Amino acid sequence: MKAYLKIILLIFFVIFFSSPLNEVFAHNSKKILVLYKERDPSHEGVVNYLTTFLKESGYTWEAKDIEKLLPERDKLDLSSFQGILTCYLSSEMVGGDIYPLWLVSQMEKGKKIVIVGSYGAYQALIPKPNGKFISWNESTQTMNTFFWPFGLEFYFGWTNDPQKLKITKKEKEFSEFQANLPDKLNYYQLYKSINKNNKVYLEVNRLDMLEAKSALIAHTPFGGMILEGFGFFWDDKEKKIIQRVNFKKFFEIAFSGDAPKVPVYNVKNHDQLLGENPLPEVFPPNWEWLADKDEVKRKILVLYKKNEAKTVEDHPLYHRGEIALNYLGAILDYYPIESGLPDEKMMQNYKGIITWNTTPFMFNADEYGRWLYNQINLGRKLVIIQDYGAFYDLPTQIESGTAEKVFSALGIEYKKLPPSRIEYLPVLQNLDKAMLGFEAYFDPNSIYYSSKFTSKLKENKVFLSFKDYYAGDIDLVVITPKGAIAMENSAFYFPPGDPERIALIRKALKKEIKPELA
Repeated sequence: MKAYLKIILLIFFVIFFSSPLNEVFAHNSKKILVLYKERDPSHEGVVNYLTTFLKESGYTWEAKDIEKLLPERDKLDLSSFQGILTCYLSSEMVGGDIYPLWLVSQMEKGKKIVIVGSYGAYQALIPKPNGKFISWNESTQTMNTFFWPFGLEFYFGWTNDPQKLKITKKEKEFSEFQANLPDKLNYYQLYKSINKNNKVYLEVNRLDMLEAKSALIAHTPFGGMILEGFGFFWDDKEKKIIQRVNFKKFFEIAFSGDAPKVPVYNVKNHDQLLGENPLPEVFPPNWEWLADKDEVKRKILVLYKKNEAKTVEDHPLYHRGEIALNYLGAILDYYPIESGLPDEKMMQNYKGIITWNTTPFMFNADEYGRWLYNQINLGRKLVIIQDYGAFYDLPTQIESGTAEKVFSALGIEYKKLPPSRIEYLPVLQNLDKAMLGFEAYFDPNSIYYSSKFTSKLKENKVFLSFKDYYAGDIDLVVITPKGAIAMENSAFYFPPGDPERIALIRKALKKEIKPELA
């Protein structure tokens, strides 16, 4: 990354053309919106360099600062632009959380998108009153809101170790146009090609990972991407910029024609998945130790937040787990937490509690945590799926002091992790295939986590765990004598192209639901 920034700084001083940054060439009606970040040093030189090839290809252009555009996005008329070219030099963006949905909205309007350099929104920047920023790592789920329909799937996986990298595919015109690639590459991120209509020109495999072939330079039906460091470089000997990619032709192909209105996915349907992964013949698995002797109570309280599920039918458990619970003889009562915490008289009817939250914020988070802790001590089982739901208090956004206590009562150590370092990927340590991989092949690369959950009781049964280079053991699916956890996206996730996920994204675009719920 440092070498790449050095190249960019050199461009600023040696570039021999000086087109004004916001000049719009008027000789042709085809128009491209060029996005940059004003905070990036030498962004002018990069914009001027890349737009030279737009001009050669017959396009006009207009450049805008993405961090100024996003707050005004609903007021701007961008209908005159045929496509979008992004040329970011940094990984952080103010508004990075909403940026993927905005890109999808432009794709839905038929605009082609070309990424040259950094994706630019791996971290979201949240402005503080004192003018400084809070940096927030975005999840792959957020970023793939854009990349899935675009035709790629992002997994982090960064490394600068040449010994781990091997070129598995390259086409001269779009990877070695004016100079060969170095014998040893020292930059890699994992972008899987998932659209059968993609054309991949530079593919690099990471040898210490499974299924880690990355499309570093590619065209998709919706545009194209040239990852940072592989498009051009400064040659000290020649004293000029050398193209690895034939930019003129790359832009001509990427922006030509109309983008499909509906994204095309190369994804197996449900029937195909069942054919390859048939359901077990015996239900349920024989986990006798889970049952209590002389079982009487069958009612379970399902707590939910109204801002996540307006009706019971909107609740994820209603769609994805209730049929299994009914088969086991459980009776579910859904209860909105906004109605107030149930008193003991009401709770006497319930064997246990299930929560399946999708956001980490809750009003009176500490009070909620103390109530859950008390329910566990009174002998009621607690099952937590996806997000605890009260890690932070609203509206203060202060981290709750009781979350750690609740998990401890279950026999689980909980600790919030600092922003992730992504050079070393977690290693799958334990996977119970009878529990995981139920409807589809279990892909450990699809699992993400931002907190440490570690089993601390010998009586616990761990079904999914990773060894994190920095944090140690991460146990995401655990059943304990006092309940169970299935954290983050370990219990359920949307595969690329899943119709339900596409429907959620469309609702978010129409502002029918909050973007984070998509």
